[in-house]
Amino acid sequence: MSESTSKIFDSEYFQKLNTLNVSAEHPVIVHGISGSLWAFVAVALFRQANGQVLVVVDEPERAEKLRDDCTVLTGEANVKLFISEPQHASQVIDMSAPLSQIETLKALQANTPAIYITHSTALGYSVPDQKKFLKSIIELSTNSEQNFEQLLGKLSENGFERKQFVESYGDIAVRGGILDIFPFIGEHPVRIEFWGDTIESIREFEVLSQRSIRELHKVSIVPDVLKRESVESDTAEAQVNKEHLLSYFSTETMILLEDEFLRKKEFDELEAEGVVTDFSFDEVEERIKKFSRITHSSFQSSHATIDFQSTSQPSVNGSIKFLKEKIVEFSEKGFDVIITSDRKEELERIQDLIESSDNDESVSSFEIRDEINFETQNTKLEPLIHYSAEAFHSGFVFESAEIVIFTEHEIFNRIKARAERKRNRFKGISAKELHALRKGDYVTHVDHGIGKFLGLEKINVGGSEQEVAKLEYAEKGALFVNLNYITRIQKYSSAEGHEPKLNKLGSPDWERLKARTKKKIKDIARDLIKLYAKRKMESGFAFQPDAHWQKEMEASFMYDDTPDQARTTNEVKADMESPHPMDRLVCGDVGFGKTEIAIRAAFKSVMNGKQVGVLVPTTILAQQHFNTFSDRLNRYPVRIALLSRFKSPKEIKGSLRKLADGNVDIVIGTHRLLSKDVQFKDLGLLVIDEEQRFGVSAKEKLRAMKVSVDTLTLTATPIP
Repeated sequence: MSESTSKIFDSEYFQKLNTLNVSAEHPVIVHGISGSLWAFVAVALFRQANGQVLVVVDEPERAEKLRDDCTVLTGEANVKLFISEPQHASQVIDMSAPLSQIETLKALQANTPAIYITHSTALGYSVPDQKKFLKSIIELSTNSEQNFEQLLGKLSENGFERKQFVESYGDIAVRGGILDIFPFIGEHPVRIEFWGDTIESIREFEVLSQRSIRELHKVSIVPDVLKRESVESDTAEAQVNKEHLLSYFSTETMILLEDEFLRKKEFDELEAEGVVTDFSFDEVEERIKKFSRITHSSFQSSHATIDFQSTSQPSVNGSIKFLKEKIVEFSEKGFDVIITSDRKEELERIQDLIESSDNDESVSSFEIRDEINFETQNTKLEPLIHYSAEAFHSGFVFESAEIVIFTEHEIFNRIKARAERKRNRFKGISAKELHALRKGDYVTHVDHGIGKFLGLEKINVGGSEQEVAKLEYAEKGALFVNLNYITRIQKYSSAEGHEPKLNKLGSPDWERLKARTKKKIKDIARDLIKLYAKRKMESGFAFQPDAHWQKEMEASFMYDDTPDQARTTNEVKADMESPHPMDRLVCGDVGFGKTEIAIRAAFKSVMNGKQVGVLVPTTILAQQHFNTFSDRLNRYPVRIALLSRFKSPKEIKGSLRKLADGNVDIVIGTHRLLSKDVQFKDLGLLVIDEEQRFGVSAKEKLRAMKVSVDTLTLTATPIP
């Protein structure tokens, strides 16, 4: 999207923005900044200023979204966020707020050039005194001298809490000459190894696995200064010397402000709820007036120096037909059309939806691009749409640059998911689980077998004291496991009350047991292969590949698919397209999207002219599924019926007649669905929710139904 973003920055109004003469005495008013164009304006000011730019919006949530948008354009290192902890009664606790504040204050203290983003009421609260804040930061480096006991005392004074293992921000742990610290800035804790009072090494490590990530030469330990400030804020001295966030900024800082009306509204709401701030709105405004500033007016004003004339992304209410019409409309005007999504899979899906060649009215209108008159243009015909994986929170139309940006989540009226860092999985016991182990618990070592945990001990190895886990084996054998290799053990799991036999160190019994287990697993796998080979011999119905409506329906899901959900959906549909009967189990916790997978499979069956039976164990669950299926498929001509105690005998009789005649596409019911009078005209898919909760007789009837019908079983309980 670099060429398109360049067109925005090179447009008339952005060029005018770069030449503005802005000062504290001569503030500027602008108008018409819509959607994520705010991020472009902030980045343009940052590039022009080559220093600090402060953006003040009205709400914390908007500040976070703007941070994400600016990060897309200029990188995470150049964007800092300062949001206050929730003050409104309706807001939930946000644990990231104090961490973002501390990180931002440290960047400001170092006079780091960046885009700093905050919200109106965050400026209503005091921050730590700059001198105190600087003094509280502990700088450590390798090969330097640092009194170990004094360091522990300073960490304790600054709010760090001593624990057996570090698990979250503000924890410290001591094992001999090893000090683990989880600072309030950074994703990972650090492990500092001392030799006397000399720091030998500093390493970042993973909390769960305790494995080292990388070596560091120096580290800054930043305490929770905000917590200390709140404790001390009641003193008379603290009230007199309270400091404002703006005092951290250089006098050369440029401030971009949201409309004064919207910013004041946030203060008024807090006041109405009885929340008292350290600084009033008027006091904050007086401090802001000392800086060069650009204010965005929400209302058209004759005083506006620049009217960007941008508008929000056009609404299409999830309709691909309407979207195509909008794309053609903008393309005829010479606009670049950009569709963004932060997930490659979603981007490919919407591209497939738009470019599909269904013989409907929407496609013929979409293909009008071939009829556009380009006689006045000397350039080669460009593609209608650009697809970009650089996703913004809000799309917009910007006529000055002849660009329209559609966001995939707004097309389908979804909430854009905040990006999460994927953590690597690990096998074995974690530090937290080790802490939960009690003396006498049985554990399994991958190399030595079953032993008994006797606790943590300190032993001398090569003149260095190390903490280890002591395991007891048969015939009083003892094994000491260094905590760096703690992932080699797991807590022993068995039926309640069962006490396993301890293995003997050095004995070949454990290796023999592992070999026998591997052989048994192979035998089970071989039997399963034979079983499924027999099923492969059965001929079933091979469903057609996804049609346009199928792709559109899946794309309209209000949440982003999780990676596992997307993979499972594709696997289920691949099974259905096979000429052999599907027999697939989907296991996942409550709320993890199993029902959505079933809805997509059911819709695929209906699109192929086949009926669907959804069998559930309870009446309440049947009603819930009926409501969910009806809500998801209400835009399509799918006929859904419910068989349960909530329906009268007359209604059930009518539904059964329609089912037998083929006038019901999906039927949802309890055990009633297994009755003899339930006849399908052409059953193509059977969905079973929580099969383990059905009785023996019900399961026998299910086996008879599943011989040549595709079957999808859902459960939140792992089934052996």
